[in-house]
Amino acid sequence: RLQELLEEAPKVWDKSQKSYRRLRGSDIAVLAITNAYLSDNVAPALRALGIPTRLQQEDWFESPAVQVMVQALSYVANPLDRHAALFLSVTELGTRSFEEALTLALQGKPLTDPVLQQLEPLAKASPLLAIPDLIDQVVEALDLFSTLSSWPDAAQARADVLRLRFEAEAFMETEPATLAAQGIYGAGIPSFLAWLTEIVETQ
Repeated sequence: RLQELLEEAPKVWDKSQKSYRRLRGSDIAVLAITNAYLSDNVAPALRALGIPTRLQQEDWFESPAVQVMVQALSYVANPLDRHAALFLSVTELGTRSFEEALTLALQGKPLTDPVLQQLEPLAKASPLLAIPDLIDQVVEALDLFSTLSSWPDAAQARADVLRLRFEAEAFMETEPATLAAQGIYGAGIPSFLAWLTEIVETQ
């Protein structure tokens, strides 16, 4: 039935846009008695149909795939962010060993790596892009899903990244007054990451 709904794509009311738009996967939630039933039965069945799924997990924000994305977004927001540059360059997406990257950082030398070069064009474009669209472009620039496909928990890693995009959509739909009440201003990457961190810490 979910597959039929997504194919039919009926129109739903978008509260943030105050207009109708077509149904998308992130609008749908599947409830079950236990999370185990979702992970063992529902999620595999949906993925077999080509429908991305995400499971509510307490530690999803700390998952390796999400942390790669967080650091990639941080680097795109600020290419001078040496912590993000070091983090990315020593992952399997980069080419540096930890010792090599750390030595360069401590010596104050520029840290260059192909993975950083892949993100640099997005740094210039990031102010013009909505966060969900920027996440899509970061994933594409890094060819991240291809890398995740070789991970033992590939399906969950992909779901974690998709949840990050879902959270970005939720951030974009949050009223500025609500964000201001949380001490968060603006709609850029730093604001999104600050909002997301607060959401995770309060869960």
